Amino acid sequence: MQAVAFAFTGGDDDPAPPPVQPPASAPASRPGWLTELATAYAPQLMLSGSEHYGPIDPARYLASARLRWLRPKVDPLVLKGPRLLAAIGADCGDRCAAFGAYGVDQLTRPFRSGRNRPQNLQRDQGFYLDGSSLMKPGQLVPNPHVPLFYEGDASRITYWAFFAFAQRVRVKGAARGREGDWEAVTVTFERGQPSEVRLDRRGPTRVVAWETMKLAGGTHPKLYVTARSHELATRARSLGQRGARPCASPGRGCVRRVRDPGLVWRPSLAKLEDQPWYGFGGAWGEPGKGSRTTGDLGPSRYRARP
Repeated sequence: MQAVAFAFTGGDDDPAPPPVQPPASAPASRPGWLTELATAYAPQLMLSGSEHYGPIDPARYLASARLRWLRPKVDPLVLKGPRLLAAIGADCGDRCAAFGAYGVDQLTRPFRSGRNRPQNLQRDQGFYLDGSSLMKPGQLVPNPHVPLFYEGDASRITYWAFFAFAQRVRVKGAARGREGDWEAVTVTFERGQPSEVRLDRRGPTRVVAWETMKLAGGTHPKLYVTARSHELATRARSLGQRGARPCASPGRGCVRRVRDPGLVWRPSLAKLEDQPWYGFGGAWGEPGKGSRTTGDLGPSRYRARP
């Protein structure tokens, strides 16, 4: 499916355009209503001027990636090249890649636990995408031509963004990094009106009331992308944090979070379910020594929406 672009009707102080509301009943009776709804409330993202790793289209990332299976000593190459894009999604059919008894649509991300993980599969084994280091910078330009991928229904729309590399920036000590980072934000609706913005977190989801959001063009939530870690937030700031609290001293656990309006990203949109890679149950990046440094689990039935 071709990406859908949305346009802003003016600045932050302009009157809000008439919002597109979810149909009261029989949503399927009007073709394209979900795309209209997703377009009307898609976020405007602010990339930090201190960012090192911009967003990238997953299809471009996959063009130079290799699918491997993590196991002790040697990680066998499963697939690479042009066939990879169509061989890792949940609907790949007879083109699906596999390693032994395990398929790409199963939950095999290394170090990911859960009842959906195949029995007898060790935590330190599973599929992962070995991406090219040339993809790490992504697109760090004003308004990068990289889509957000949307899914949802009349009660909520979720938007997904992909980065080839992410890094927690410590105030003191070594920084942690990992290949493959998926960030998500959800807009929820009640009685046809937007009610909340839900921001993905490694811990509990952050929920923000719609009436407190800053909007661009009247309906597009303005979100700040934290430099290098890409955590989404509603306010610009620069501070050190340990967990949810500001750091009293710059010790090893203090993480620098920088959010500023360096580059504006008004993304085009693409329907998530139409992407051939949707549903991959492995890691979107090389494995580390544990879950925090292993490539992210991407959009699939195994990852909850915020």
